[in-house]
Order: sequence, then C-alpha cells, then structure tokens
Amino acid sequence: MRITILFFAAFIFISAQFITAQNCVDCHKDITPNIVTDWQLSKHSENDVDCSVCHGDGHTPATDVEKVELPTPRPVNPAMKLR
Repeated sequence: MRITILFFAAFIFISAQFITAQNCVDCHKDITPNIVTDWQLSKHSENDVDCSVCHGDGHTPATDVEKVELPTPRPVNPAMKLR
C-alpha cells in the first residue's frame, strides 16, 4: 500500500512538471516561436530542464508577465569568474 501511494505521488509530481513545461511551450510557440525552437533543440530540453528552472513558476497566464524571473549569468560556484 505504501509503495502504491509513493508511486502515485511521484507520478502526480512528474506529471505536474510536464504539464507546466508544456503550457509554457504551447503559449510561447505563438508569442516567441524562435525562443521555443531554440529551447527544444537545446541541452536543457534534452535533460528535462524546463522554463521554470530559470524563469520561476510564478508566471502562468499571459496577464501576469511581471512575475517572470529574468535570469542573469552567474557562476554556479561563486569562486568561478564569468568570461
């Protein structure tokens, strides 16, 4: 029983992430098609790094664009320097 509950919870979590990414793609393929194509061909897409990883998940409908997080280049390790 416990395994069934854990499996179901994992399925819901993974499904929710896919739905979120797909919602981004569905909307943005009309608004910013070149950016969507770039992402679809990128290592991010190949490795399931969806939009929310860099841009947050606060922006969902087109009416709340101000909630989008715009990433700035920053090293993962603070000791590293950007080129």
